[in-house]
Amino acid sequence: MGRLREIAWIEDKNLKQALQYWKESNTGVENPKIDIDFELLLADQFAKRPGTEAYEKKLKALNLHFIWKETSLFDGKITDEQMKQLQMQKVKDIPNVPECGWEPQYFYRTPNIIIAFEEYKGKVSGSIYKMSFSNGETIVLGNERMDSHYDEKNFVTRFGDMLSARWISSPHEYYIQNGDAGLFIFTFKDGKLFSYECMYYC
Repeated sequence: MGRLREIAWIEDKNLKQALQYWKESNTGVENPKIDIDFELLLADQFAKRPGTEAYEKKLKALNLHFIWKETSLFDGKITDEQMKQLQMQKVKDIPNVPECGWEPQYFYRTPNIIIAFEEYKGKVSGSIYKMSFSNGETIVLGNERMDSHYDEKNFVTRFGDMLSARWISSPHEYYIQNGDAGLFIFTFKDGKLFSYECMYYC
């Protein structure tokens, strides 16, 4: 049964049926590593994913942005002046930055936030590259203000139709597609929001 569950997650086929079968076959068996009811909730939400055009429209309407020290930060509109006001440290290089399609010129950072600045159509502006949530950092998606106290189940219930996951290799890590070549990555630990990262790929 365990192998069937793994295959269903990896192939993303017949996921709900496989998880339901796992649950029925393991009735009364305690497994602290598997919360099958939560996985079934994920399967239900993932199955509601809208088509590409509706997905992009919904993502845009969520108006994703960040709040740090009562300052709202919008990707692609963050300025050097804001970084100075927030007393962030300017650095030239950040290790392990993906090279494909995204080559920031410089960065600002705090222990919990990395903001990358790049030039696009002649304008230099910043975007949140990484953020961890332990010192009042907040991400806003629609009507949801998400900080270190934000509940994972609420996230899945609210945004599950926009999410994907590699549950077997990276449980509690969720992806929201950002255009053709980007991802917003949300990681939860102990049921609470732990970190955010944006990624671009070939």
